[in-house]
Order: sequence, then structure tokens, then C-alpha cells
Amino acid sequence: MKSLLEQGEGGDGSDPVFRNRIRLSFRHAAVATLSLPFLSFLFCIIWSLLFSFRQTTATHCGVVNYLPSISSAIGHYPQSHVWKLGIALHTAPRLFVASIYLEHYKLAICRI
Repeated sequence: MKSLLEQGEGGDGSDPVFRNRIRLSFRHAAVATLSLPFLSFLFCIIWSLLFSFRQTTATHCGVVNYLPSISSAIGHYPQSHVWKLGIALHTAPRLFVASIYLEHYKLAICRI
């Protein structure tokens, strides 16, 4: 099954729906999607170090920590909201790509 662009319908710019589309390469979309959790985690670590160092590095046994644990870094306000937002925003594109792969493999199996 070919897409509209592969069939030549509207690919030349004559159709107003296809004339104003936004082009985004898969590589850029993948990098943006995969960077969301990493950047939100990095924000959480830096925020914890700058604004709540003692609270996030404290232990009940008195061991000195220089970096907060992951659960401590993403578990306090506002870090928890930033972490949840980063995870939520990267979920939809991942599910979209998974559905595209599912359709691709369904078609590949049908051709066999």
C-alpha cells in the first residue's frame, strides 16, 4: 500500500494540504525524542546539586555523598514534575514509531 506522496497525489504542491506541511527528518525526531528523558534527568541532577544539596545527598547512616541518588534527584519538587513531563513527552513519539514498525512488519509478513 503506497502513501499519497508515493502515488503522486499532491506531492507536486498542487494540493493545499501537502503544500504547507512541515518536513522533519527521522533522525532529528529521534534525537529530540530520546534527548527528552536525558535532558530532564540532567536538569534534575543539576537542580538538586544547586538548590537542595543537603536534602538530596543525606543518608540515614551518615555516609558522605557528593552526588544525589537517582531517586532522590527526581523525587522532589520541582524535579519530579520535570522528570514526569520529559517521560510523558517522549512516550507519544515512541509509540508512533512502534506503530509504524508494526504496520511495516505486518505488510512484510503478508508479502511472504
